[in-house]
This record gives sequence, structure tokens and C-alpha cells, in this order.
Amino acid sequence: GPGFRRNFERPEAVLGRLSGDGRPAPGTGQQIQQPGAEKPRVRFYEGLEGLEAVRTDLLRLKELDILSVFSLDDAEQVLHQEHTEPFRKQLLDRKAKNRYIFTSSEAPKNIPEAWEGRRVPKDLFPLHGEITIYGDRVAMLSYKGKLIGVIIENSGLAETMKSIFELAWAASEKYSKK
Repeated sequence: GPGFRRNFERPEAVLGRLSGDGRPAPGTGQQIQQPGAEKPRVRFYEGLEGLEAVRTDLLRLKELDILSVFSLDDAEQVLHQEHTEPFRKQLLDRKAKNRYIFTSSEAPKNIPEAWEGRRVPKDLFPLHGEITIYGDRVAMLSYKGKLIGVIIENSGLAETMKSIFELAWAASEKYSKK
């Protein structure tokens, strides 16, 4: 529509113009949001710090309703059990609702009954990271190459990603074997 402009740039060119907190560095950024629109808060992380930031952020929420799409093989390769078990226990203790779509070369073991997951073929849906939607946030982690993460805090984006998840959830039913 009028006023909508698409920019395609290399990520490093965009990141080079950002200050450490994700805002444009003075004199380099363009105003791309509508006046009065909710400004998203964006946080970038590298290494396991990104994963820990997502976990800490998620556990701050009063109600834990989590939607995720991820590669279990990649997650297990990057994250060892000592990183995952304490967090998983906290989620279970808090009675977190968790629905997820995942790829894996093997059926997962020890999935809590309260959580609902659907496995999709990794050859049809090659994933190398994770997208987790919770509250008004979308967290994205890349498990391929350098471990990086981003948390976007914006209710509009979170609602859109929830709708996309629901679409994928409905489509994933044909691959689910319980």
C-alpha cells in the first residue's frame, strides 16, 4: 500500500547501523513505524546467553502458555541435558502449557503428558533453530553455525506468530502419529 517500502539488505549491513539495544544508531536509522504505533522491543544475543535470556524472560510470566517450532536434533546437539532439565522441571512445576511442532530423526523420549507435540518430517521441513511464542513475545534461536537469538516484544507480532503457529499446527496433524 501507499507508504509501504520493502528493503532487502544483508543482515550485517542492518546490524551495523544498530546500537547495542537494537535501536538505530544516531543518524543512521529511518523511521519505519506509523506515528503512535507500538514500538517493538528487540534484544539480540549470542551463544548460550540468548537461550538463558529467553528462559529467564519466559519464567517471569504469570501464565505460561508456550508455542514452539524447533529442530530437536539440532537443539540436543547444541544444548546438553544439564542445560535443559532444570528449565524443563521449572516449567512442569509451574504447570506450563506447551504445544510444539518439531523435527527429529528419532521419536523423543520422556515427554510430559501435559505437553502436546507433533513431529513433522525433517526432510520436508528442514529446521535449524527454534521459534517460541509466549505472552507478547517471539523468541528466535539459530542452532546452525554460531548460536544466536533474538527476542521481539510486540503484541501485534506475537499475535501474528500465534496465528501462523495455529495454521502450522492444523497442517501438522496429518504427520502426527500418536
